[in-house]
Amino acid sequence: MFENTTTGEWVVLGLSLIFGFIWSSNFAIIFILSLIALFALYWVITKVHPSSNEWGFVPWIVSLLGISFLILLIIGVGMGYMAGSHDPEYQWVNYSNYGISFNHPSIIPINTRADGYSSASYYNGQLQFNNTENQGIALFWGAQGKPISQEFIQEMFTSVTHFFQKDVPDIQVSSIQTSTHSGNTIHYATFEGHDLTENGKMLYGVFALWEDLPSQRYFVLFTSSYKSKEDARVLFDGVLNSFEGH
Repeated sequence: MFENTTTGEWVVLGLSLIFGFIWSSNFAIIFILSLIALFALYWVITKVHPSSNEWGFVPWIVSLLGISFLILLIIGVGMGYMAGSHDPEYQWVNYSNYGISFNHPSIIPINTRADGYSSASYYNGQLQFNNTENQGIALFWGAQGKPISQEFIQEMFTSVTHFFQKDVPDIQVSSIQTSTHSGNTIHYATFEGHDLTENGKMLYGVFALWEDLPSQRYFVLFTSSYKSKEDARVLFDGVLNSFEGH
């Protein structure tokens, strides 16, 4: 088959390869445009080089669609593998003190210089974990007092949103959601926005509030990441799912 291939046919084959790489990133629009452009070009080639007609319509359409689709498939599989290889695969280590225990990634060590860390006690305190990649975990706690009401929960989430708006003016906060852990009701929301203190990098985070009835304390948990929304959620789930109050 390739012994009789003309210059025009090789041009179409080559452009098919090029377009295959291009429309793999912008599938629908670029693919349609490439079909139109290549069909028009092939029509012109057959007029200039009539012998190109000898190749036939079927081999041409196979080369156009088949090769391009194969490139798309290879690139898709490759990108999927690369994305999978960069999923957060943290080495989780345990932190235990102040009557609490939970896991945190070893690459996010505790920041012993955080305000309030040195004065932490069983009923009041805070812990902060962060690293040079701007991933963070912050845990605050205090004596339970009165049961947390829905009004208090809404006020707390509103206050947190206003707090972040200073550095993240376009902050977007989800509705308040609930889940359960160790018999406690967890109230949480996700947030994201461009952090002006970090040259406008996208900040993703999760904020949660709950009462820990056995220890008669309330807890507030923040996790944040500039990597991705999924990364911030992985940190949140990792801490919360391992959390124990004593």
